[in-house]
Amino acid sequence: MTELLLHLPFCFAGVCAFAYLFRAPRKLIAVCGAIGTLGYALYSALTLLALPELLCFFAATLGISLMSEAGAILWKSPALIFLSTSIFVLVPGLDLYKTVSLLVFGDFQAGAQTGVRTVLIIGAMAMAIAVGTFCVQGVKRLARRHVKPYLSNKPPKG
Repeated sequence: MTELLLHLPFCFAGVCAFAYLFRAPRKLIAVCGAIGTLGYALYSALTLLALPELLCFFAATLGISLMSEAGAILWKSPALIFLSTSIFVLVPGLDLYKTVSLLVFGDFQAGAQTGVRTVLIIGAMAMAIAVGTFCVQGVKRLARRHVKPYLSNKPPKG
């Protein structure tokens, strides 16, 4: 647990640096850092509970996706600003490197095993991003259809 608390400030700094490199608006850099840090904390907490690795990646990425969509609504910015920078802490870059390294040095069995694991993680993350985006878009669509007519003094349709 103390190791997690030591990781969080570095996670925040890394995401903020990544947001700065991606030229995110300065007022949103700290928000991106907070979203990425919360996503990493969620991932770490789920792994401490000994949940399956793919479920941990899926849940943490779904959390980041939903927080990014909420940030987009609150700060009236594209969700991609938050998502593309905050997801950086979960990307299995070391696993990708290990896969290529093992394949280059001829250990095809271990390379294939690591590669399949990495592709599954990336697939789980992509699916979580899609689920988060579709959920928020669905809620927005329902709100526009059912709530907005009552706010605009016009009688609702149908």
